[in-house]
Amino acid sequence: MSVKEKCEILRNGVLEVIVDNFDYFRENKSHLAWALMNFDLIHRASRLVYDACQDNANDLYSKLAEKLSEEDRYLFSDAWDITQMDSEGGNYRDFDPKQPVSQALLDSIASMRKKFPEKKDIYPTEAEIIKKVSFMNYGTPKAELAGYTIAEEHVNPDIKEKILALTTDSLIADGIARYKAIGKKVLVK
Repeated sequence: MSVKEKCEILRNGVLEVIVDNFDYFRENKSHLAWALMNFDLIHRASRLVYDACQDNANDLYSKLAEKLSEEDRYLFSDAWDITQMDSEGGNYRDFDPKQPVSQALLDSIASMRKKFPEKKDIYPTEAEIIKKVSFMNYGTPKAELAGYTIAEEHVNPDIKEKILALTTDSLIADGIARYKAIGKKVLVK
């Protein structure tokens, strides 16, 4: 089996685990984001280190989405998006649900809305800012996805074992370590 084939099997294996266990992930959203973080590590390491898996991760999502309901596709998309926010060189920054919206930001925008009432439509309201900061694009509360980078110990043991068997395969584990050593963000095509 070629390196490319092995990388694709391992990467796609994570997506299969997700689809097969979506009832569990629907109730454990941060665990879904954890699983997608592992998918992303395999995908990026495969592309950067082994020049394999050159297909677009969004194309894989589209194929996967056919197997999910519309509501589940939205959750999947939000969980995927949170793993892509500030992920750099295999280091993922989690969301802190306790971090409040900056009062200075709210005051500044309110001031702009008052100063330029004819342009108030371009400045969001306080409620719109809080919603944008608190929710993902499809409405999943960010607080429900928070903690995904440290969720591993709480993931269902059978699911965790399946995903870790894929990410700890010697080829991929080496690729992930090398990818993280590079320490820079590699944009997915």
